[in-house]
Amino acid sequence: MNTMIKLETMVGKPMYYRNHPAVIKSWDNRNGSFELLIEIDGIPKKFSKENENKLDLFLANFSEVEVVEEIESATKPENNLPALPKQRNNETDLYKENKETFKNLAQILIEDIDKVREDSKYVPQAKQVCNSVNALVAMTKLQIQLIKQ
Repeated sequence: MNTMIKLETMVGKPMYYRNHPAVIKSWDNRNGSFELLIEIDGIPKKFSKENENKLDLFLANFSEVEVVEEIESATKPENNLPALPKQRNNETDLYKENKETFKNLAQILIEDIDKVREDSKYVPQAKQVCNSVNALVAMTKLQIQLIKQ
């Protein structure tokens, strides 16, 4: 497949870039040089590739997010149509599953802020907690993107 066609099919789709959630937001071809805007872990980043060969090597680092749909097991006997994907309100389910978790994380972060104000030796541990929270938020953003598609 032509590299630019491959790139165009990847734009806007949830992907993994080296095991990190990513979405190619846009790209531009300027006289054979490529500029890409890619959101990785929820952070927009710009990449430049000098030619199509380097772009192709770069795109090899991306993998598709596998989407699994539930299928109803029975068909309606009166019309013998194949089973349709089961309809669910995934956004509501996701909210219910994570509501308490995010409340607890918010409380932990508030407590960490107080601890850092009291003792500067706590800063490295607080940074690690923040990194972990950011990873959870990035994963939740990816879940939301997948649900919306």
